[in-house]
Amino acid sequence: QHYIYSPFKGVITGVNVKKGDTVSSGTTLATIITQEKIAKISLNEIDAAKIKIGQKAVLSFDALSGLSISGQVIDLDIEGTVSQGVVSYGITIAFDDEEAQVKPGMSVSVEIITDSRQGILILPNSAINYRGDNPYVNLSVSGEIKQQMVELGLSSDTHTEIISGIEQGDLVITTTVISNKAAVGSTSNNNQNQRFQMMPGMTGMMGGDTTGRPTRGF
Repeated sequence: QHYIYSPFKGVITGVNVKKGDTVSSGTTLATIITQEKIAKISLNEIDAAKIKIGQKAVLSFDALSGLSISGQVIDLDIEGTVSQGVVSYGITIAFDDEEAQVKPGMSVSVEIITDSRQGILILPNSAINYRGDNPYVNLSVSGEIKQQMVELGLSSDTHTEIISGIEQGDLVITTTVISNKAAVGSTSNNNQNQRFQMMPGMTGMMGGDTTGRPTRGF
């Protein structure tokens, strides 16, 4: 006395179960042919907890360089699947536009926007350091290095929003490279090369995402 609904329209071309059968998560009940293209990805439990139906997504394809398609989350597994001690959840994403170049079975990478900010300051994750649980960045002030405590906001795999602590125009050391050079008849010298980044005023979106090969982007 239960019904199972498909999250998209289509024609059922085959049924794989019959009355009285016992099924579990991951069992294929039927095959449906649809004109609407969808992408199926799998996420770990940490990323899956951030996903909600209706969230926007951007899809790209290994075989179609330069092509990006917008979409949205239309379904997510209620029960996870355990493999080698790792729990994962299936996510279904519908394309907003039909694209003839995309073929069934192609590999897809998906960025799902879980939250966004506009007009924010961002830094590469490599520029952020921690003293215990307290984040800070290294500033270049009149040729001296100053440790400045900061408050962090949204983050992706590559960048993090800075809520307070620094301002547009501050010189932030994003990378420090230490090299040892030795020459005949001389002692080794330690040379530090510092890479600076001018904090811009940036308008953009920061968000968590997820892909068939989990990634996060903004």
